[in-house]
Amino acid sequence: MSKLKIAAVLAIIIGPVLMVMAYLEKKEYDQINKDGIATVAVPTTKTASAGRKSSRTYKLELEYKDEAGATKTGTVKISKDLYERVDAMPILRIKYLKADPSKMIIVGFPVSSTGGMMGGLFVLLLGIGGTWFFFMGPGRSSDEE
Repeated sequence: MSKLKIAAVLAIIIGPVLMVMAYLEKKEYDQINKDGIATVAVPTTKTASAGRKSSRTYKLELEYKDEAGATKTGTVKISKDLYERVDAMPILRIKYLKADPSKMIIVGFPVSSTGGMMGGLFVLLLGIGGTWFFFMGPGRSSDEE
């Protein structure tokens, strides 16, 4: 089996996985936004790490106090826009879950766009098209092996 055939079949599996991961991330964000406890946080460290090709992941480490007054530290993924502006922001409004204070969001800044859902859908459609082309496409007869 050629590498392209294997890639097409894998894309059918990977596409929905990406879509589910993006959906769960969005669902968690919405839950924290709805049920989270609001507080203020001080940015302590910001990091940018290189990913595949030219993509970068931006993270921000925050220090905040929970309801009991204990100091907590957490890391959250942020957009490039916020990464560039965070130096001018001495405090940020955040929300965190009472059950798991490590899960937090920065109020007013979405965690991510719909890129995960759209990317997963694109990979799935590419996998379906590639699988159809390589296994059942034009010039393929039913008795051909």
